[in-house]
Amino acid sequence: MANSFWKKIVSGVRCAGSIATFGLVAGGLVLSVLSSLSCEFFAFESTTGVPWSGLKPPFENVVAARVGIFSYRRIETSPPSPPQQECQWYDEFFAGATVAGKKWVGAQFCAVFAVAFGLLGLVFQLCDSTCSESRYSHFVPYVFLMMAFGLQLCTFLIFLEEEDINMCFARNSPNVCELEDGGWFSVASVCAFWLASTLLCCLPRGFPFFGEMCFPKKEVEEKPDSAAASEPVDEPESSNGRDLEQNLGEALPLAKISETSERFDDEGEPLKIEEGGEAQPSPGHSSDDNMPEKT
Repeated sequence: MANSFWKKIVSGVRCAGSIATFGLVAGGLVLSVLSSLSCEFFAFESTTGVPWSGLKPPFENVVAARVGIFSYRRIETSPPSPPQQECQWYDEFFAGATVAGKKWVGAQFCAVFAVAFGLLGLVFQLCDSTCSESRYSHFVPYVFLMMAFGLQLCTFLIFLEEEDINMCFARNSPNVCELEDGGWFSVASVCAFWLASTLLCCLPRGFPFFGEMCFPKKEVEEKPDSAAASEPVDEPESSNGRDLEQNLGEALPLAKISETSERFDDEGEPLKIEEGGEAQPSPGHSSDDNMPEKT
């Protein structure tokens, strides 16, 4: 009774762990995409009301703005201009980006690859929890999720730019920064990928939900050891075999004849010898005739 109770608990933990892992991976992937598409990863505003000279295009005359990894939105400029109501994509991405230095470009690459590895982790985790029967198949989605975790964490490289072009942490910068929705999406995505990889590695291995449907077991037909046993071969009867049967057929009557053979006495009369018996005189012939007369 106790063993059955514990087996049910372990089975429930496995099932709940698989569902929770899949939900965390899917949630982390969605949050990573939202973080990359958002134009509000962080926001900055000049405390002096004057644009900082260290800003690069498209922020050279901006007093306050919302900044994303691939897009932005200007709030206040100098001289004053109407604020942007919609997000604006940067003119160039990756190696051609002019918004900041190399670390910003690295953050853009990391954002793209985090989504890619998160998607691969989701696909392989789905296959592992539904079809795979291997004991080590969970290592593949685990590696992908850990890669997605590290890459998503690297999106915060945009805060680590060199001092002369850093929007938030430069010594002479009057700007004040705070994390916005896109940044919080990235934080949540990092936590989701990390929790999913931890559950995938530490929880008991779950049984595949559709294992028999994905990989049906093939029935192995038992075959005899030799082909000759399954398919008898009709061999032609040899001439030696026919001669042997013929000789045996001729020898049998001779054996029967030898069992009751005839012998002759001194006078030439036949004596009949029965099997297992003594020689008997033939009918009509007495053994006294052969005895000499007494004188």
